[in-house]
Parts: sequence; structure tokens; C-alpha cells
Amino acid sequence: NGVGGAVESCGALQVKMKPKITRPPINVKIIEGLKAVLPCTTMGNPKPSVSWIKGDSPLRENSRIAVLESGSLRIHNVQKEDAGQYRCVAKNSLGTAYSKVVKLEVEGAKGIHTQFVASALQLRSFLSCPQI
Repeated sequence: NGVGGAVESCGALQVKMKPKITRPPINVKIIEGLKAVLPCTTMGNPKPSVSWIKGDSPLRENSRIAVLESGSLRIHNVQKEDAGQYRCVAKNSLGTAYSKVVKLEVEGAKGIHTQFVASALQLRSFLSCPQI
């Protein structure tokens, strides 16, 4: 229309999204004493916080049990009492998402016997394992 100049405007559009579990945990069978990782990858905006439930109770983190930045659950030095049913929970201001329940089975270290073997420095040592 000849009046004034062109007007430009820039902006950012932020889409809010309730939590979604994109990589749910899976059943795990592990030998006692090893490390277990149960995956739980999520998406959402704002970024969901992830927690875990064992049985019917919230899981508490400690020196062996931690929720990683990715949302996965890591258990160091797995013990028999760690066996049970787990599920991850993703939560943000728009809602909550629950994974399916998965089972962590812990097997004893049967058939594995340890013994100390002395070896002089710079000498090669060979260890053999008997057939089970």
C-alpha cells in the first residue's frame, strides 16, 4: 500500500509434550555380583524426570543403585535381594508415563570357583577352566 516498510518478526515455537517412554526396560537375568542396567529412555517437554519402582515401592538410590542421566537404572554388585519386578516412571508438568513391569532375575555364581595364583613378575601364567 506504499505506507511504511516491510515488517519482519522472528520467534521460537516451543511445543510442550507429556512424557513418553521411547525405550522401555526389558527383563534381565544376571549373575550375582555383576552389574545390571535396565534401560529407560524418555522424551517430553519439559524434559521428564525419571524414577523407578521396585514391587510397589519407590526405589531408593544408594552406593550400588543409581538412576543414570539417560533414565536407565544401574545396579552394581547385584545381590539376590535385588531380584524382583521393576518399572520406570517418567514425569513432567504435563503428566506421567509408566513402563511395563519387567523382571530382574539374579542367579548365584554356581560353578565359578576362585583361587589365587602366584606368578613372578615378567613371567607368563596360564589358567585353565574345567568343563562344566
